[in-house]
Amino acid sequence: MDPTAFSLTKPAGLVSIVIPCCGMLEYTKLCVPAVLRWSRDPFELIFVDVGSLDGTAEYLAGLRDGLAKNLRVEVCRAATDLDIGAACKDALKKAHGDYVCLLNNDCVVVPKWLEKMITLAEMSPAYGLIGPMSNCRVALGVTSQGSHRSGRAQLRHPARPVRALHFPLCYPWGLR
Repeated sequence: MDPTAFSLTKPAGLVSIVIPCCGMLEYTKLCVPAVLRWSRDPFELIFVDVGSLDGTAEYLAGLRDGLAKNLRVEVCRAATDLDIGAACKDALKKAHGDYVCLLNNDCVVVPKWLEKMITLAEMSPAYGLIGPMSNCRVALGVTSQGSHRSGRAQLRHPARPVRALHFPLCYPWGLR
């Protein structure tokens, strides 16, 4: 492997960070500032709000409007759990990134988290899905506020190949 093929100092392309929010506004309010502070440019945020009734929709709308001049923020909403599949497909269609990162709203990222994930993804073109493999995610730069189980998703984009960066996420739906 050529050591100059990838670098932590030269960022790769755009990353679409998709954050599902199923209520739990207090977690989202901890997750988002960490993502904004510790994510390397360029990135965009795409939220999937699943029927939240706790002020999450208003918080996400405020983020979208407040960050509009500096950052692309999209909000996809599912009224109920039954609409989650359509909202996720909508979110993935709106993703413009070379990479798609699925990040639970109960995760708080730390410095260099995204660079580490991209470095792993770029180690081989055969890698399509990258993610931590243990309950202790600090080594890759993520701490979790809640408990979740690891999920798997197969992401396909009809127009271009997209590499997925994955953090443990409970998938109540299947992305195919």
